[in-house]
Amino acid sequence: MKYNTILIGERIRCERKKRGWSQEKLIEELSNTKHVNIGRNTLSRIESSFTQDISGFHLDLLIALSELFDCEIGYLLGEYDCHTGRNTDIKEETGLSDKAIDALRSIQQEDEIEEKESTFRDKYSCKDNSKIPKMDLLNFMLGNGHMEHIVRLFRNFIEPQYDVPVYFDKEKNSFIYPDNNFSYTGDVVFGNELLKGEYMIHLADSRDTPNNNKPIGISKTFLETVTLKEVEKLFYIMREIYEQERK
Repeated sequence: MKYNTILIGERIRCERKKRGWSQEKLIEELSNTKHVNIGRNTLSRIESSFTQDISGFHLDLLIALSELFDCEIGYLLGEYDCHTGRNTDIKEETGLSDKAIDALRSIQQEDEIEEKESTFRDKYSCKDNSKIPKMDLLNFMLGNGHMEHIVRLFRNFIEPQYDVPVYFDKEKNSFIYPDNNFSYTGDVVFGNELLKGEYMIHLADSRDTPNNNKPIGISKTFLETVTLKEVEKLFYIMREIYEQERK
């Protein structure tokens, strides 16, 4: 197998910078915590693609770097995109990122800690100290399709998109709702002042004139408020369903 030395160098440099370490700091960490010595010139050559001289890149250094960066050697060598082969398999199956997978794993670990703490407190208390495990709630949200609604609402909060009736279909006897019936007027600079644009929707004046499509300007703040109200309503619905399932 042929390895991409440019990618290897980029990953080492990226992981170092994620921690806010200079090259000198990484060299210090390698020496003090892993007892692996490497020169500044060698590290610079590795990070910039060691195409000419790879004598300083040995197995001990690879192991030490993977331990410092909390990843597997295969990630540093570019064999897979996530920090571990296991995470890579999960990403390919679900589309979740490395960070998202680790976040889910940390939720499970927090649940285990909380369960142990509540069990300990129950020994010395008459109260029920147990809490609903966060993973149970996450499984409930994913399994019942609620997470899909939450993600959609969050997307609408970031990028306001609304479904509004633009014309009346006589055959169906109902208004037709397009996917994104929005147009943005754009921001305007007037002197030294920035005038924020509005989102335009097209609605009928009345049921008697359903297809006149009169444009109405609404602000992004209004759309955000509507989205938050939808989130609030969804949370009440989710709580009711969850309580019913627990009975």
